[in-house]
Amino acid sequence: ESQFMMYDAVSNHWIKKASPLFHHKPATGLAYVGNKVYLFGDVPGAENNQNVEYFDPAFNQWTAVTPFPGKLRDYFFTASIGQDIYVVNPKYLYRYNATTDVWYQLSKLTTRLCINNVWAHAGKLYCINESMTSMLVYNPETDSWYDEDVLDLPRAKYSQLVSYQGRLRAVLLPKHADRR
Repeated sequence: ESQFMMYDAVSNHWIKKASPLFHHKPATGLAYVGNKVYLFGDVPGAENNQNVEYFDPAFNQWTAVTPFPGKLRDYFFTASIGQDIYVVNPKYLYRYNATTDVWYQLSKLTTRLCINNVWAHAGKLYCINESMTSMLVYNPETDSWYDEDVLDLPRAKYSQLVSYQGRLRAVLLPKHADRR
């Protein structure tokens, strides 16, 4: 059985919540929209391809929603803008509207990119590669992708983009030649 835990920052501990309806494969995505946590991931042996559900903390309850149109597979990322959740893979881009429970197929990436992760910031999606040397930006208003300049960042053992104080920032754990 799958477990779902939520962190309570006030009491500084994890709280066990209701288990998801489906036992998803390890490759999953989460998104937070409208006070609900959405869980995406293929379910082994599912006849109806059910692979999306949301958790409502107010009722400690999971609810299945319209399945993703196809297989999610092991390599996808999720990010939300407003009431929309985007599911990104180098071969597809879909938008799920949490209000209407409807999926829309959008323009896939225009350039081959080994995506490290996807972030939503200022109404756009940012996809960056593992070495943080290449970035594509998706504009939902025009359903189009464009290349974004990436600063000459130092090589990093670990890198992540975060939206902080209204700006998109890079957080790096530098590679050290000498670790003492």
